[in-house]
Amino acid sequence: MLGTVLNVSFQDKDRAKALGARWDPLQKKWYVPENIALERFAEWLPSNLAPHIALSLELAINSPLQKSELYIDTSISLSQLLSQVSQAISRAIPSTVWLRCEISDCHPKANYFYLDLAELDANHQLLCKAKAIIFKNRLGVLMAKFETATGGFLKPGMKVLLQVKANFNILHGLSLSVKDIDPNYTLGDMAAKLATIREKLKKEGLYNRNKQLNLPKDFTRIAVISPDMAAGLGDFQREATKLENLNLCHFQYYTAQFQGTIASNQIIAAVEAVIQDHSKHSFDALVILRGGGAAIDLAWLNEYALAKKMCTCPLVVFTGIGHERDNTILDEVANLRFDTPSKVIAYVFNRITENSGMAIRHANEIATESHRLWSTMQHNIFKQFTFITHKAEYDIHHTQRTMEQWYHQSFQQAKSSLTLVEANLINGLDRIWESSQVSIYTVMAVLKKSWQYFQEIYPVHIIQAENQITVFLQQLKSSTFAIQMCAEKNLKNIINALYQDSAKSHLHMEQMLTVLMSNIIGLGPNGTLKRGYALIRDPEKRNVITSEAESVALSSLEIQFHDGSINVRLI
Repeated sequence: MLGTVLNVSFQDKDRAKALGARWDPLQKKWYVPENIALERFAEWLPSNLAPHIALSLELAINSPLQKSELYIDTSISLSQLLSQVSQAISRAIPSTVWLRCEISDCHPKANYFYLDLAELDANHQLLCKAKAIIFKNRLGVLMAKFETATGGFLKPGMKVLLQVKANFNILHGLSLSVKDIDPNYTLGDMAAKLATIREKLKKEGLYNRNKQLNLPKDFTRIAVISPDMAAGLGDFQREATKLENLNLCHFQYYTAQFQGTIASNQIIAAVEAVIQDHSKHSFDALVILRGGGAAIDLAWLNEYALAKKMCTCPLVVFTGIGHERDNTILDEVANLRFDTPSKVIAYVFNRITENSGMAIRHANEIATESHRLWSTMQHNIFKQFTFITHKAEYDIHHTQRTMEQWYHQSFQQAKSSLTLVEANLINGLDRIWESSQVSIYTVMAVLKKSWQYFQEIYPVHIIQAENQITVFLQQLKSSTFAIQMCAEKNLKNIINALYQDSAKSHLHMEQMLTVLMSNIIGLGPNGTLKRGYALIRDPEKRNVITSEAESVALSSLEIQFHDGSINVRLI
Protein backbone atom coordinates (compact mmCIF):
# COMPACT_ATOMS: atom_id res chain seq x y z
CA MET A 1 0.00 0.00 0.00
CA LEU A 2 1.56 3.32 -1.13
CA GLY A 3 -0.04 6.22 0.71
CA THR A 4 -1.34 7.54 4.04
CA VAL A 5 -3.74 5.40 6.09
CA LEU A 6 -7.07 7.03 7.02
CA ASN A 7 -9.46 6.39 9.92
CA VAL A 8 -12.70 6.36 7.89
CA SER A 9 -15.94 5.17 9.55
CA PHE A 10 -18.46 3.09 7.69
CA GLN A 11 -20.91 5.95 7.22
CA ASP A 12 -18.14 8.21 5.83
CA LYS A 13 -16.74 5.74 3.33
CA ASP A 14 -18.65 7.16 0.37
CA ARG A 15 -17.48 10.67 1.09
CA ALA A 16 -13.85 9.58 1.50
CA LYS A 17 -14.03 7.59 -1.71
CA ALA A 18 -15.41 10.63 -3.56
CA LEU A 19 -12.43 12.71 -2.38
CA GLY A 20 -9.99 10.15 -3.85
CA ALA A 21 -9.36 7.69 -1.03
CA ARG A 22 -8.75 4.08 -1.91
CA TRP A 23 -9.62 0.81 -0.12
CA ASP A 24 -6.88 -1.69 0.82
CA PRO A 25 -8.61 -5.10 1.02
CA LEU A 26 -5.63 -6.72 2.71
CA GLN A 27 -5.36 -4.32 5.62
CA LYS A 28 -9.06 -3.41 5.32
CA LYS A 29 -8.23 0.27 5.60
CA TRP A 30 -8.85 3.37 3.54
CA TYR A 31 -5.72 5.27 2.39
CA VAL A 32 -4.70 8.37 0.38
CA PRO A 33 -2.50 7.73 -2.66
CA GLU A 34 0.81 9.61 -2.74
CA ASN A 35 -0.16 11.87 -5.64
CA ILE A 36 -3.17 13.35 -3.77
CA ALA A 37 -2.91 16.17 -1.20
CA LEU A 38 -3.76 15.18 2.33
CA GLU A 39 -5.55 18.43 3.27
CA ARG A 40 -8.93 17.28 2.04
CA PHE A 41 -8.73 14.17 4.30
CA ALA A 42 -7.86 16.08 7.46
CA GLU A 43 -10.81 14.70 9.48
CA TRP A 44 -9.68 11.09 8.90
CA LEU A 45 -5.89 11.54 9.22
CA PRO A 46 -4.08 9.87 12.10
CA SER A 47 -3.74 12.15 15.11
CA ASN A 48 0.02 12.61 14.59
CA LEU A 49 -0.46 14.05 11.06
CA ALA A 50 -3.61 16.14 11.39
CA PRO A 51 -2.06 19.23 13.14
CA HIS A 52 0.77 19.49 10.62
CA ILE A 53 -1.61 19.32 7.69
CA ALA A 54 -3.86 21.96 9.19
CA LEU A 55 -0.86 24.28 9.89
CA SER A 56 0.59 23.91 6.43
CA LEU A 57 -2.78 24.64 4.89
CA GLU A 58 -3.14 27.79 6.97
CA LEU A 59 0.39 29.04 6.13
CA ALA A 60 -0.15 28.38 2.48
CA ILE A 61 -3.31 30.41 2.42
CA ASN A 62 -2.09 33.35 4.59
CA SER A 63 1.56 33.72 3.39
CA PRO A 64 1.95 37.06 1.47
CA LEU A 65 4.92 35.76 -0.43
CA GLN A 66 2.93 33.06 -2.06
CA LYS A 67 -0.28 34.95 -2.86
CA SER A 68 0.74 35.78 -6.37
CA GLU A 69 2.08 32.32 -6.90
CA LEU A 70 -1.04 30.69 -5.41
CA TYR A 71 -3.53 32.65 -7.48
CA ILE A 72 -3.86 29.87 -9.93
CA ASP A 73 -3.67 27.22 -7.17
CA THR A 74 -6.59 28.82 -5.27
CA SER A 75 -8.93 27.76 -8.00
CA ILE A 76 -9.95 24.52 -6.35
CA SER A 77 -12.34 21.87 -7.54
CA LEU A 78 -15.92 21.50 -6.36
CA SER A 79 -15.01 18.41 -4.41
CA GLN A 80 -12.28 20.34 -2.62
CA LEU A 81 -14.70 23.15 -1.74
CA LEU A 82 -17.34 20.78 -0.47
CA SER A 83 -14.67 18.92 1.50
CA GLN A 84 -13.76 22.16 3.21
CA VAL A 85 -17.44 22.75 3.97
CA SER A 86 -17.63 19.26 5.42
CA GLN A 87 -14.59 19.95 7.59
CA ALA A 88 -16.08 23.23 8.77
CA ILE A 89 -19.34 21.53 9.74
CA SER A 90 -17.40 18.79 11.51
CA ARG A 91 -15.48 21.41 13.50
CA ALA A 92 -18.66 23.45 14.26
CA ILE A 93 -20.76 20.45 15.34
CA PRO A 94 -18.19 17.90 16.47
CA SER A 95 -20.62 15.66 18.44
CA THR A 96 -24.23 14.49 18.37
CA VAL A 97 -27.19 16.64 19.43
CA TRP A 98 -30.80 15.86 20.38
CA LEU A 99 -33.15 17.24 17.75
CA ARG A 100 -36.91 17.96 18.07
CA CYS A 101 -38.69 17.68 14.74
CA GLU A 102 -41.58 16.15 12.80
CA ILE A 103 -41.36 13.39 10.22
CA SER A 104 -42.81 14.64 6.94
CA ASP A 105 -41.88 11.50 5.01
CA CYS A 106 -39.94 8.28 5.52
CA HIS A 107 -39.10 5.22 3.45
CA PRO A 108 -36.77 2.25 3.88
CA LYS A 109 -34.03 1.12 1.51
CA ALA A 110 -32.02 -2.08 1.42
CA ASN A 111 -29.58 -1.06 4.17
CA TYR A 112 -30.85 2.36 5.23
CA PHE A 113 -33.91 4.15 6.47
CA TYR A 114 -34.41 7.65 5.05
CA LEU A 115 -36.36 10.38 6.78
CA ASP A 116 -37.49 13.84 5.69
CA LEU A 117 -37.56 16.01 8.81
CA ALA A 118 -39.40 19.31 9.11
CA GLU A 119 -40.23 22.04 11.60
CA LEU A 120 -43.61 23.79 11.44
CA ASP A 121 -44.78 26.96 13.12
CA ALA A 122 -48.02 27.42 15.10
CA ASN A 123 -49.97 27.80 11.84
CA HIS A 124 -48.46 24.57 10.46
CA GLN A 125 -46.31 26.54 7.99
CA LEU A 126 -42.96 25.01 7.03
CA LEU A 127 -39.99 26.72 8.69
CA CYS A 128 -37.21 24.40 7.59
CA LYS A 129 -36.48 20.85 6.49
CA ALA A 130 -33.61 18.41 6.31
CA LYS A 131 -32.82 14.84 5.36
CA ALA A 132 -31.80 12.19 7.85
CA ILE A 133 -30.65 8.62 7.56
CA ILE A 134 -30.49 5.64 9.88
CA PHE A 135 -27.64 3.38 8.80
CA LYS A 136 -27.86 -0.37 8.79
CA ASN A 137 -25.69 -0.81 11.90
CA ARG A 138 -28.22 1.22 13.98
CA LEU A 139 -31.42 0.53 12.07
CA GLY A 140 -32.45 -2.71 13.78
CA VAL A 141 -31.64 -1.44 17.29
CA LEU A 142 -33.50 1.87 16.93
CA MET A 143 -36.57 0.38 15.26
CA ALA A 144 -36.85 -2.33 17.91
CA LYS A 145 -36.50 0.28 20.67
CA PHE A 146 -39.21 2.49 19.17
CA GLU A 147 -41.58 -0.39 18.46
CA THR A 148 -41.17 -1.84 21.97
CA ALA A 149 -42.06 1.48 23.60
CA THR A 150 -44.82 2.67 21.26
CA GLY A 151 -46.10 -0.51 19.64
CA GLY A 152 -45.57 0.90 16.14
CA PHE A 153 -43.10 2.19 13.60
CA LEU A 154 -41.92 5.58 12.47
CA LYS A 155 -44.50 7.19 10.20
CA PRO A 156 -45.14 10.59 8.61
CA GLY A 157 -46.79 13.11 10.90
CA MET A 158 -45.06 11.91 14.08
CA LYS A 159 -43.17 14.26 16.34
CA VAL A 160 -39.87 12.68 17.37
CA LEU A 161 -36.77 13.40 19.42
CA LEU A 162 -33.68 12.15 17.57
CA GLN A 163 -30.00 12.11 18.50
CA VAL A 164 -28.22 13.12 15.28
CA LYS A 165 -24.83 13.97 13.96
CA ALA A 166 -24.60 16.50 11.15
CA ASN A 167 -22.67 15.26 8.11
CA PHE A 168 -21.90 16.92 4.83
CA ASN A 169 -21.33 14.64 1.87
CA ILE A 170 -19.84 16.11 -1.31
CA LEU A 171 -22.18 13.88 -3.35
CA HIS A 172 -25.41 14.08 -1.34
CA GLY A 173 -25.02 17.35 0.54
CA LEU A 174 -25.99 17.90 4.16
CA SER A 175 -27.61 14.99 5.96
CA LEU A 176 -28.24 14.00 9.55
CA SER A 177 -27.05 10.64 10.75
CA VAL A 178 -29.48 9.29 13.39
CA LYS A 179 -27.65 7.74 16.32
CA ASP A 180 -30.52 7.31 18.81
CA ILE A 181 -34.23 7.98 19.32
CA ASP A 182 -36.30 8.76 22.42
CA PRO A 183 -39.78 7.18 22.02
CA ASN A 184 -40.98 8.75 25.27
CA TYR A 185 -40.97 12.15 23.59
CA THR A 186 -43.38 10.87 20.90
CA LEU A 187 -45.61 9.27 23.53
CA GLY A 188 -45.48 12.42 25.65
CA ASP A 189 -46.51 14.58 22.72
CA MET A 190 -49.47 12.28 22.09
CA ALA A 191 -50.45 12.39 25.77
CA ALA A 192 -50.17 16.20 25.88
CA LYS A 193 -52.33 16.51 22.78
CA LEU A 194 -54.87 14.12 24.28
CA ALA A 195 -54.99 16.12 27.53
CA THR A 196 -55.50 19.39 25.62
CA ILE A 197 -58.42 17.93 23.65
CA ARG A 198 -59.95 16.47 26.83
CA GLU A 199 -59.85 19.78 28.73
CA LYS A 200 -61.28 21.71 25.78
CA LEU A 201 -64.23 19.31 25.49
CA LYS A 202 -64.88 19.54 29.23
CA LYS A 203 -64.89 23.35 29.13
CA GLU A 204 -67.41 23.26 26.28
CA GLY A 205 -69.63 20.79 28.19
CA LEU A 206 -69.28 18.14 25.49
CA TYR A 207 -67.06 15.54 27.15
CA ASN A 208 -69.85 13.47 28.77
CA ARG A 209 -72.68 14.29 26.35
CA ASN A 210 -72.69 10.92 24.56
CA LYS A 211 -72.38 9.05 27.85
CA GLN A 212 -75.60 10.73 29.01
CA LEU A 213 -77.61 9.12 26.19
CA ASN A 214 -79.69 6.15 27.30
CA LEU A 215 -78.51 2.77 26.10
CA PRO A 216 -81.01 1.08 23.75
CA LYS A 217 -83.05 -1.73 25.29
CA ASP A 218 -82.57 -3.81 22.15
CA PHE A 219 -80.62 -3.72 18.89
CA THR A 220 -82.28 -3.99 15.47
CA ARG A 221 -80.14 -1.62 13.29
CA ILE A 222 -76.50 -0.67 13.95
CA ALA A 223 -74.17 1.58 11.94
CA VAL A 224 -70.50 0.51 11.79
CA ILE A 225 -67.52 2.69 10.79
CA SER A 226 -64.18 0.94 10.22
CA PRO A 227 -61.20 0.82 7.85
CA ASP A 228 -61.79 -1.19 4.72
CA MET A 229 -60.71 -4.84 5.05
CA ALA A 230 -59.64 -4.36 8.68
CA ALA A 231 -58.86 -7.55 10.63
CA GLY A 232 -61.12 -6.48 13.48
CA LEU A 233 -63.96 -5.88 11.03
CA GLY A 234 -63.77 -9.51 9.91
CA ASP A 235 -64.04 -10.72 13.52
CA PHE A 236 -67.01 -8.43 14.03
CA GLN A 237 -68.79 -9.49 10.85
CA ARG A 238 -68.51 -13.22 11.57
CA GLU A 239 -70.85 -12.83 14.55
CA ALA A 240 -72.89 -10.00 13.04
CA THR A 241 -73.73 -12.15 10.00
CA LYS A 242 -75.30 -14.75 12.28
CA LEU A 243 -77.64 -12.12 13.71
CA GLU A 244 -78.50 -10.86 10.23
CA ASN A 245 -79.21 -14.37 8.93
CA LEU A 246 -81.65 -14.84 11.81
CA ASN A 247 -83.24 -11.46 10.93
CA LEU A 248 -82.51 -10.23 14.45
CA CYS A 249 -80.32 -7.21 13.69
CA HIS A 250 -79.22 -5.35 10.54
CA PHE A 251 -75.73 -3.83 10.22
CA GLN A 252 -74.88 -1.02 7.80
CA TYR A 253 -71.15 -0.51 7.18
CA TYR A 254 -69.26 2.72 6.40
CA THR A 255 -65.54 2.83 5.56
CA ALA A 256 -62.93 5.43 6.46
CA GLN A 257 -59.16 5.61 6.75
CA PHE A 258 -58.00 5.41 10.37
CA GLN A 259 -54.33 6.38 9.76
CA GLY A 260 -52.67 9.36 8.17
CA THR A 261 -53.47 13.04 8.02
CA ILE A 262 -56.80 12.46 6.24
CA ALA A 263 -58.07 9.94 8.81
CA SER A 264 -59.95 12.48 10.94
CA ASN A 265 -61.74 14.07 7.99
CA GLN A 266 -62.75 10.70 6.52
CA ILE A 267 -64.17 9.45 9.83
CA ILE A 268 -66.08 12.72 10.33
CA ALA A 269 -67.54 12.38 6.83
CA ALA A 270 -68.59 8.80 7.64
CA VAL A 271 -70.26 9.94 10.88
CA GLU A 272 -72.19 12.64 9.00
CA ALA A 273 -73.36 10.00 6.50
CA VAL A 274 -74.55 7.85 9.41
CA ILE A 275 -76.45 10.78 10.93
CA GLN A 276 -78.10 11.55 7.59
CA ASP A 277 -79.19 7.91 7.15
CA HIS A 278 -80.33 7.86 10.78
CA SER A 279 -82.82 10.67 10.05
CA LYS A 280 -84.41 8.46 7.34
CA HIS A 281 -84.32 5.08 9.08
CA SER A 282 -83.08 5.27 12.65
CA PHE A 283 -80.14 3.29 14.03
CA ASP A 284 -79.87 1.99 17.59
CA ALA A 285 -76.14 2.65 17.93
CA LEU A 286 -72.96 3.69 16.10
CA VAL A 287 -69.92 1.39 16.38
CA ILE A 288 -66.37 2.64 15.69
CA LEU A 289 -64.06 -0.30 14.89
CA ARG A 290 -60.40 -0.62 14.07
CA GLY A 291 -59.02 -3.79 15.61
CA GLY A 292 -55.33 -4.53 15.99
CA GLY A 293 -52.47 -2.35 14.84
CA ALA A 294 -49.80 -0.38 16.66
CA ALA A 295 -50.57 1.76 19.69
CA ILE A 296 -48.72 4.66 18.07
CA ASP A 297 -51.30 4.65 15.28
CA LEU A 298 -53.93 5.70 17.80
CA ALA A 299 -52.52 9.24 17.56
CA TRP A 300 -54.40 9.74 14.28
CA LEU A 301 -57.68 9.38 16.18
CA ASN A 302 -56.81 12.01 18.80
CA GLU A 303 -58.22 15.00 16.92
CA TYR A 304 -60.47 17.66 18.45
CA ALA A 305 -62.85 17.94 15.48
CA LEU A 306 -63.35 14.17 15.42
CA ALA A 307 -63.90 13.96 19.18
CA LYS A 308 -66.43 16.82 19.07
CA LYS A 309 -68.34 15.07 16.29
CA MET A 310 -68.56 11.94 18.46
CA CYS A 311 -69.73 13.93 21.49
CA THR A 312 -72.54 15.61 19.55
CA CYS A 313 -73.62 12.45 17.71
CA PRO A 314 -77.34 11.74 18.37
CA LEU A 315 -76.60 7.99 18.54
CA VAL A 316 -74.92 6.14 21.39
CA VAL A 317 -71.34 5.44 20.29
CA PHE A 318 -69.51 2.17 20.99
CA THR A 319 -65.76 1.94 20.31
CA GLY A 320 -63.78 -1.21 19.61
CA ILE A 321 -60.43 0.31 18.66
CA GLY A 322 -58.50 -2.82 19.62
CA HIS A 323 -56.31 -1.95 22.63
CA GLU A 324 -56.79 -2.94 26.26
CA ARG A 325 -54.43 -0.43 27.88
CA ASP A 326 -54.19 2.45 25.41
CA ASN A 327 -57.12 4.83 25.04
CA THR A 328 -57.98 7.41 22.44
CA ILE A 329 -60.15 10.45 23.00
CA LEU A 330 -62.85 8.54 21.11
CA ASP A 331 -62.78 5.82 23.78
CA GLU A 332 -63.14 8.45 26.48
CA VAL A 333 -66.14 10.28 25.02
CA ALA A 334 -67.95 7.17 23.72
CA ASN A 335 -70.99 5.84 25.55
CA LEU A 336 -69.28 2.44 25.94
CA ARG A 337 -65.66 1.50 25.28
CA PHE A 338 -64.62 -2.08 24.37
CA ASP A 339 -61.11 -3.48 24.01
CA THR A 340 -61.72 -5.25 20.70
CA PRO A 341 -64.36 -5.42 17.94
CA SER A 342 -65.15 -8.98 19.07
CA LYS A 343 -66.20 -7.68 22.48
CA VAL A 344 -68.49 -5.10 20.86
CA ILE A 345 -70.41 -7.70 18.86
CA ALA A 346 -70.39 -10.00 21.90
CA TYR A 347 -72.13 -7.26 23.89
CA VAL A 348 -74.73 -6.78 21.15
CA PHE A 349 -75.17 -10.54 20.78
CA ASN A 350 -75.62 -11.01 24.54
CA ARG A 351 -78.12 -8.16 24.77
CA ILE A 352 -80.22 -9.62 21.93
CA THR A 353 -79.89 -13.12 23.46
CA GLU A 354 -80.96 -11.86 26.89
CA ASN A 355 -83.95 -10.07 25.39
CA SER A 356 -84.86 -13.20 23.41
CA GLY A 357 -84.60 -15.34 26.55
CA MET A 358 -86.70 -12.86 28.47
CA ALA A 359 -89.27 -12.87 25.67
CA ILE A 360 -89.37 -16.67 25.72
CA ARG A 361 -89.81 -16.69 29.50
CA HIS A 362 -92.57 -14.12 29.25
CA ALA A 363 -94.22 -16.09 26.43
CA ASN A 364 -94.11 -19.25 28.54
CA GLU A 365 -95.52 -17.39 31.51
CA ILE A 366 -98.26 -15.95 29.33
CA ALA A 367 -99.02 -19.38 27.87
CA THR A 368 -99.13 -20.95 31.35
CA GLU A 369 -101.28 -18.18 32.73
CA SER A 370 -103.51 -18.27 29.65
CA HIS A 371 -103.95 -22.03 30.01
CA ARG A 372 -104.75 -21.60 33.70
CA LEU A 373 -107.21 -18.81 32.98
CA TRP A 374 -108.70 -20.84 30.11
CA SER A 375 -109.16 -23.86 32.37
CA THR A 376 -110.60 -21.69 35.13
CA MET A 377 -112.93 -19.88 32.76
CA GLN A 378 -113.95 -23.16 31.11
CA HIS A 379 -114.75 -24.57 34.53
CA ASN A 380 -116.59 -21.41 35.55
CA ILE A 381 -118.47 -21.29 32.26
CA PHE A 382 -119.52 -24.89 32.66
CA LYS A 383 -120.62 -24.20 36.23
CA GLN A 384 -122.52 -21.14 35.06
CA PHE A 385 -123.93 -23.13 32.14
CA THR A 386 -125.06 -25.91 34.49
CA PHE A 387 -126.45 -23.38 36.94
CA ILE A 388 -128.24 -21.44 34.20
CA THR A 389 -129.58 -24.67 32.70
CA HIS A 390 -130.94 -25.89 36.02
CA LYS A 391 -132.26 -22.46 36.87
CA ALA A 392 -133.80 -22.11 33.43
CA GLU A 393 -135.49 -25.51 33.78
CA TYR A 394 -136.72 -24.57 37.24
CA ASP A 395 -137.88 -21.14 36.01
CA ILE A 396 -139.65 -22.76 33.04
CA HIS A 397 -141.53 -25.21 35.27
CA HIS A 398 -142.19 -22.54 37.86
CA THR A 399 -143.38 -20.12 35.19
CA GLN A 400 -145.53 -22.77 33.63
CA ARG A 401 -147.14 -23.51 36.97
CA THR A 402 -147.51 -19.82 37.74
CA MET A 403 -148.99 -19.07 34.32
CA GLU A 404 -151.35 -21.99 34.65
CA GLN A 405 -152.40 -20.70 38.08
CA TRP A 406 -152.76 -17.19 36.67
CA TYR A 407 -154.72 -18.54 33.74
CA HIS A 408 -157.08 -20.58 35.94
CA GLN A 409 -157.41 -17.76 38.43
CA SER A 410 -158.11 -15.24 35.65
CA PHE A 411 -160.51 -17.64 34.00
CA GLN A 412 -162.33 -18.32 37.29
CA GLN A 413 -162.35 -14.61 38.11
CA ALA A 414 -163.71 -13.78 34.66
CA LYS A 415 -166.25 -16.58 34.94
CA SER A 416 -167.26 -15.48 38.44
CA SER A 417 -167.48 -11.88 37.26
CA LEU A 418 -169.68 -12.91 34.34
CA THR A 419 -171.86 -15.05 36.60
CA LEU A 420 -172.17 -12.23 39.12
CA VAL A 421 -172.98 -9.69 36.43
CA GLU A 422 -175.47 -12.06 34.86
CA ALA A 423 -177.14 -12.62 38.29
CA ASN A 424 -177.17 -8.91 38.98
CA LEU A 425 -178.71 -8.25 35.60
CA ILE A 426 -181.35 -10.95 36.12
CA ASN A 427 -182.10 -9.54 39.57
CA GLY A 428 -182.28 -6.07 38.07
CA LEU A 429 -184.65 -7.27 35.38
CA ASP A 430 -186.77 -9.07 37.94
CA ARG A 431 -186.89 -5.94 40.08
CA ILE A 432 -187.72 -3.84 37.03
CA TRP A 433 -190.45 -6.32 36.00
CA GLU A 434 -191.81 -6.52 39.53
CA SER A 435 -191.71 -2.73 39.79
CA SER A 436 -193.50 -2.54 36.43
CA GLN A 437 -196.15 -5.03 37.54
CA VAL A 438 -196.70 -3.22 40.84
CA SER A 439 -197.01 0.05 38.98
CA ILE A 440 -199.53 -1.47 36.55
CA TYR A 441 -201.58 -3.01 39.32
CA THR A 442 -201.50 0.22 41.27
CA VAL A 443 -202.59 2.20 38.22
CA MET A 444 -205.28 -0.37 37.47
CA ALA A 445 -206.64 -0.14 41.00
CA VAL A 446 -206.64 3.62 40.82
CA LEU A 447 -208.24 3.51 37.41
CA LYS A 448 -210.94 1.08 38.64
CA LYS A 449 -211.75 3.33 41.56
CA SER A 450 -211.75 6.32 39.26
CA TRP A 451 -213.87 4.44 36.76
CA GLN A 452 -216.41 3.51 39.37
CA TYR A 453 -216.40 7.08 40.56
CA PHE A 454 -216.79 8.39 37.05
CA GLN A 455 -219.53 5.88 36.32
CA GLU A 456 -221.35 7.08 39.31
CA ILE A 457 -220.76 10.75 38.76
CA TYR A 458 -220.05 11.14 35.06
CA PRO A 459 -221.64 8.46 33.02
CA VAL A 460 -221.30 10.57 29.89
CA HIS A 461 -217.59 10.76 30.18
CA ILE A 462 -217.05 7.11 30.99
CA ILE A 463 -216.72 6.10 27.38
CA GLN A 464 -214.21 8.87 26.75
CA ALA A 465 -212.33 7.86 29.85
CA GLU A 466 -212.31 4.24 28.78
CA ASN A 467 -210.89 5.22 25.45
CA GLN A 468 -208.24 7.33 27.09
CA ILE A 469 -207.48 4.57 29.57
CA THR A 470 -207.17 2.07 26.73
CA VAL A 471 -204.77 4.39 24.94
CA PHE A 472 -202.87 4.99 28.15
CA LEU A 473 -202.64 1.27 28.86
CA GLN A 474 -201.36 0.64 25.40
CA GLN A 475 -198.81 3.42 25.78
CA LEU A 476 -197.84 2.06 29.19
CA LYS A 477 -197.41 -1.45 27.78
CA SER A 478 -195.34 -0.07 24.90
CA SER A 479 -193.16 1.94 27.28
CA THR A 480 -192.73 -1.02 29.60
CA PHE A 481 -191.81 -3.26 26.65
CA ALA A 482 -189.37 -0.62 25.32
CA ILE A 483 -187.80 -0.32 28.74
CA GLN A 484 -187.48 -4.11 28.97
CA MET A 485 -185.97 -4.33 25.46
CA CYS A 486 -183.51 -1.50 26.22
CA ALA A 487 -182.52 -3.15 29.49
CA GLU A 488 -181.96 -6.46 27.72
CA LYS A 489 -179.94 -4.71 25.00
CA ASN A 490 -177.77 -2.89 27.56
CA LEU A 491 -177.29 -6.14 29.45
CA LYS A 492 -176.12 -7.88 26.23
CA ASN A 493 -173.74 -4.97 25.50
CA ILE A 494 -172.27 -5.18 28.99
CA ILE A 495 -171.91 -8.96 28.73
CA ASN A 496 -170.22 -8.63 25.28
CA ALA A 497 -167.87 -5.90 26.61
CA LEU A 498 -166.94 -8.03 29.61
CA TYR A 499 -166.35 -11.05 27.36
CA GLN A 500 -164.15 -9.02 24.96
CA ASP A 501 -162.11 -7.56 27.85
CA SER A 502 -161.63 -11.05 29.27
CA ALA A 503 -160.57 -12.36 25.84
CA LYS A 504 -158.08 -9.49 25.41
CA SER A 505 -156.65 -10.11 28.88
CA HIS A 506 -156.38 -13.80 28.14
CA LEU A 507 -154.65 -13.13 24.75
CA HIS A 508 -152.22 -10.62 26.32
CA MET A 509 -151.43 -13.10 29.05
CA GLU A 510 -150.76 -15.83 26.46
CA GLN A 511 -148.43 -13.45 24.50
CA MET A 512 -146.49 -12.54 27.63
CA LEU A 513 -146.24 -16.20 28.51
CA THR A 514 -144.96 -17.01 24.97
CA VAL A 515 -142.24 -14.29 25.12
CA LEU A 516 -141.17 -15.39 28.57
CA MET A 517 -141.07 -19.02 27.48
CA SER A 518 -138.93 -18.06 24.41
CA ASN A 519 -136.44 -16.17 26.61
CA ILE A 520 -136.24 -19.02 29.06
CA ILE A 521 -135.86 -21.60 26.30
CA GLY A 522 -133.08 -19.40 24.73
CA LEU A 523 -131.12 -19.85 27.96
CA GLY A 524 -131.35 -23.59 27.64
CA PRO A 525 -128.52 -25.92 26.53
CA ASN A 526 -129.27 -25.76 22.80
CA GLY A 527 -129.34 -21.97 22.75
CA THR A 528 -126.07 -21.80 24.70
CA LEU A 529 -124.41 -24.21 22.28
CA LYS A 530 -125.52 -22.11 19.32
CA ARG A 531 -123.71 -19.11 20.82
CA GLY A 532 -120.34 -20.84 20.38
CA TYR A 533 -120.01 -22.94 23.51
CA ALA A 534 -119.37 -26.68 23.51
CA LEU A 535 -119.87 -29.57 25.91
CA ILE A 536 -117.10 -32.10 26.54
CA ARG A 537 -118.32 -35.58 27.41
CA ASP A 538 -116.97 -39.02 28.16
CA PRO A 539 -117.76 -40.99 24.96
CA GLU A 540 -118.67 -44.13 26.94
CA LYS A 541 -120.44 -42.83 30.05
CA ARG A 542 -121.84 -39.75 28.27
CA ASN A 543 -121.27 -37.66 31.39
CA VAL A 544 -119.97 -34.07 31.09
CA ILE A 545 -116.21 -33.50 31.74
CA THR A 546 -115.73 -30.30 33.81
CA SER A 547 -111.99 -30.25 34.64
CA GLU A 548 -108.56 -31.08 33.20
CA ALA A 549 -108.02 -33.73 35.88
CA GLU A 550 -111.02 -35.72 34.64
CA SER A 551 -109.80 -35.55 31.03
CA VAL A 552 -106.29 -36.91 31.84
CA ALA A 553 -107.66 -40.39 32.59
CA LEU A 554 -109.46 -40.64 29.23
CA SER A 555 -108.05 -41.70 25.88
CA SER A 556 -110.64 -39.75 23.85
CA LEU A 557 -113.24 -37.03 24.30
CA GLU A 558 -116.54 -36.21 22.67
CA ILE A 559 -117.10 -32.52 21.90
CA GLN A 560 -120.75 -31.63 21.44
CA PHE A 561 -121.73 -28.59 19.31
CA HIS A 562 -125.22 -27.28 18.61
CA ASP A 563 -125.39 -29.16 15.30
CA GLY A 564 -123.56 -32.38 16.14
CA SER A 565 -120.64 -34.01 17.96
CA ILE A 566 -117.06 -35.08 17.16
CA ASN A 567 -114.68 -37.51 18.89
CA VAL A 568 -111.14 -36.38 19.70
CA ARG A 569 -108.33 -38.80 20.53
CA LEU A 570 -105.92 -37.60 23.24
CA ILE A 571 -102.18 -38.11 22.63
